Formats: sequence, C-alpha cells, structure tokens
Amino acid sequence: MNDKSSPNGFFIHEVSYKHVLMNWLLVIADFHSNYNRLVKCLNAYKTQQGPSETTKSCEVQLPVGQVVSLLNTMQQELERLATDMEQYQAPLPSDQNNYCTKLANHTQTINELNKQAQCILQLATLPALQK
Repeated sequence: MNDKSSPNGFFIHEVSYKHVLMNWLLVIADFHSNYNRLVKCLNAYKTQQGPSETTKSCEVQLPVGQVVSLLNTMQQELERLATDMEQYQAPLPSDQNNYCTKLANHTQTINELNKQAQCILQLATLPALQK
C-alpha cells in the first residue's frame, strides 16, 4: 500500500482515520444524550406520578411503542459496536481501512438513530391536542 503524504505531513489514511473517529465521537455523544432523554421521557410517561411538566409533555404525544422499539434498536447497535471493538486488534496498515469502514458504518447507523430519537423527542414536547 503506497500512502501519500498530505501537505500537513500526515498520511492520507491517517487523516481519514482521524476524521472518521472524530465524527464517531461527536455522533456517539449525541447518541448517549438522546438515549438518556428517551429513557427519562418513557419513565415519566410510565410512572405518571403527577402532572409535572415532563409528564405533561410526554403524556399524550409520546409514541410509546416507537420509543421502546427505538431504545431496543439503539441498545442493539451499541452491542454490535462493542462486539466489533472486542474483536479489534491494533490495526496493521492493511487492516486500518477495514476498521475505518466499520467505524464509519457504525457512525452512519448511530446518526440515523439519533435523527429518529430527535424526532420522537420533538414530538414529545408538542402540546397535547385539545379534544
């Protein structure tokens, strides 16, 4: 494999690898936040201890089945990532591209799950419709 140097002295594959890793770090931070917010909203919906602001916003507009399904999918993706990481060895230059591709695929999947979570969370904040 012939790596070409970029103007800043990094090898091209190293720049790509760092870019993928940075994207993953940003997306996983949002993922963690969205997951926790969904769990909190779902718990508020389930307990309905009183008409708190959180419960009011989640009570009527929360698509509970979709939230549970999304949380399960999010958890499965984390397990898939953990499994891939357990199999990971320090990459040889020839393996680094494969690892980078796997991480980029995880990032894309997590990003899509984040979009779904954000849509549901936005829906949960809408005021209830009057009958």
